[in-house]
Amino acid sequence: MSATSTHTLFELPDQQTLELTAIMAVGVSNALQRFRATQQPVDNFTVVVEDGEDEEVVTVSFVARLKPGTKGLGSANSTGRGVAYRVRRDTGQVVGESFHR
Repeated sequence: MSATSTHTLFELPDQQTLELTAIMAVGVSNALQRFRATQQPVDNFTVVVEDGEDEEVVTVSFVARLKPGTKGLGSANSTGRGVAYRVRRDTGQVVGESFHR
C-alpha cells in the first residue's frame, strides 16, 4: 500500500487486529470465491491487499508460497499459480484478474 494514499484499505491498530471496511471485506470475499474456482489449495498462498493502479480499485493477490528450502522467482511454482484480482473500492465487485507467471 502506498504511504501517500488518501484512501485507507485497512488499519492495523495493533499487532493482533486487522480492520477492513465492510465493502473491502466483501471485495476480499469475492476475490476468494473467484480464487477457489481455480481449485488450488488456498493453504499454499499468502493473500496481499494493496492499492490498485488507479484510485477506483484495489488489488487482492493470492501469492503462491515456496516450499521450505526452495528458491524461485515469481508466483508460479510447484505449490500453485498466483493470481491477482482487481476489486472496485465502492462495490467490492471483482472487475478483472491476471495470473502470475
